[in-house]
Amino acid sequence: MTIPVNKQRYDNFCRSFGQLNDMEFQLIMDLTRRFHCISLIDLVEEFLTGYYCISETILQNCNHLLIVPMKKMNTRGYCIKKQKSGDMLMAQMQQMDEVCYYNDKFVYCKNARDVRKNYQQGDVVCFIDDFVGTGKTYYDAFRTTSNYLATRNKVLRPSDVIGVSAWAMNQGIIASQTHGLRLFCYRVYTKEITDYYPSPLNIAHKIRMYNMEKVICGKISGLHLGYGHCEALVSIAGRCANNTFPVYWKTNNATFPR
Repeated sequence: MTIPVNKQRYDNFCRSFGQLNDMEFQLIMDLTRRFHCISLIDLVEEFLTGYYCISETILQNCNHLLIVPMKKMNTRGYCIKKQKSGDMLMAQMQQMDEVCYYNDKFVYCKNARDVRKNYQQGDVVCFIDDFVGTGKTYYDAFRTTSNYLATRNKVLRPSDVIGVSAWAMNQGIIASQTHGLRLFCYRVYTKEITDYYPSPLNIAHKIRMYNMEKVICGKISGLHLGYGHCEALVSIAGRCANNTFPVYWKTNNATFPR
């Protein structure tokens, strides 16, 4: 995908990476060539393609498909974060649901309270988001929604749940599977250093990245190589995912702002 370039992005790239040694700069150039950017319009299209990846058996057999933003819920059933990408995508689905198969089964739910009100045996809860990195948000959304439904003696099992996103990291898909959660998406990405380069070159490159993080970002506890060590290269609708290498976004001269 072509990276949209303007003067500010070019200037920030130069300020951030102009101080690197030759080997570090070569690595940054290689990674930047593989950076994945997507516009809002293309995001909606690729999200809908992720929806089309759902097994038709799931859609045929469910009574209703309860569509919910992929967000952690509090003990009262409300979303902890007010607005996320899943909210925008749900609004888009409501406007375009005629292009989705089985749209007559859709029930839109803002939060766990709506899910508890509408969920019945035979329904499937569908958590939606633009990007799944580590899979933690997906699991948290399921766990907290399930706990809230249990307060009214309703049981939500992993087998009653699916996730849909435009993009996902392979490690997020694997992590979700360990909890019995299924995830359907259009594009799957692997770690951009560990999985891209052969050993021992990938080890050498990770050491270089650690050094660059110290110089460019300073203290970044918990974000080395991106949140969850995802090693992602992802920017969606002008906003960089925190799973991306922090040298691109956690700096005053961010090449891909967050």
